[in-house]
Amino acid sequence: MKYDARSLPASLGGGEARLARRQHMPELRFTKGDMVASAFVNALEDGRYRGLVLLSRDGGGSDDAQVYRAEPTLDSESEALEQAGALAQHLLKRYEN
Repeated sequence: MKYDARSLPASLGGGEARLARRQHMPELRFTKGDMVASAFVNALEDGRYRGLVLLSRDGGGSDDAQVYRAEPTLDSESEALEQAGALAQHLLKRYEN
């Protein structure tokens, strides 16, 4: 599994995050200290799914949040959510150190 752990530009990341939440996709939530990682799935126009992670500080404003995307896109919504969950845990481990 390959992860693209680069932060997305606000214009792309914010839109994808809002789109996935608007479609009521399943979401996983992970916390480590004051960091919160919400993993969710975005249904794409081509019928595939992309796992996304919204990483923020607990109680922080939305300006502090960063969106990360898992690569590649997948045919299965459940696999994309699993992939996003793994990316969320990976990102939180980076904040441990």
